[in-house]
Amino acid sequence: MESNKASLLTPAPLRVRSRDGRSTLNPQSKPRPRAGVGGLRRQQKNMSAIGSFYVISDNKRAGMVEAAEAQFKALRKKRLGFLPPKLPLNPDPFWQFVRSNAKELDDYPFSGYLLMDVEQLAPNALSSKDQVGIDLSRVLQSSFVSYLPRDAEEAVAILDSADFSEDAIKAFFVEEGREHEVPDIVAPIQQSAEHLKKWLGEVCEGQTGILAIG
Repeated sequence: MESNKASLLTPAPLRVRSRDGRSTLNPQSKPRPRAGVGGLRRQQKNMSAIGSFYVISDNKRAGMVEAAEAQFKALRKKRLGFLPPKLPLNPDPFWQFVRSNAKELDDYPFSGYLLMDVEQLAPNALSSKDQVGIDLSRVLQSSFVSYLPRDAEEAVAILDSADFSEDAIKAFFVEEGREHEVPDIVAPIQQSAEHLKKWLGEVCEGQTGILAIG
């Protein structure tokens, strides 16, 4: 019970890896069926995840997907015809592209899994039909959501209209059978919603926002 709380409220420990070009994506994980986390539920509450947000220029959209495809191929390329590649990839095509072409916004201080709870309280805030997020989720087999400016505005409106009061959050966690996480979880959920709105507000015309959870 106590370890569950620690996993949710402790900052994700792997963020340095993405900045060093080391992929935090698990090539053995199952692919997500859509660009969003609405259908993604926490399977193991003891696990942690990184929540990050990037902004890229629209002229880099295709290049980001191509870099993801390059990572996918590199992770499956055999050494000497039968040995798996050395991990972490060095260089990692995808994270090398991200470092060179994307702006990472301020750090998210909690486990990325809390953002999935935000999605449950504000359905479709973490969902988009934009193709970049769909392609990244498919290729990298992790959860990505991409937001054009209009998508970001719609997501902010969803978050603004959602009920993130203490009573609403407590009721949700009781319904989920996770009442042991209350009351410690209330403030982090509220802060996560505000943090996500701040990220989304940074997406301007000519740019695409990329939410990554993995």
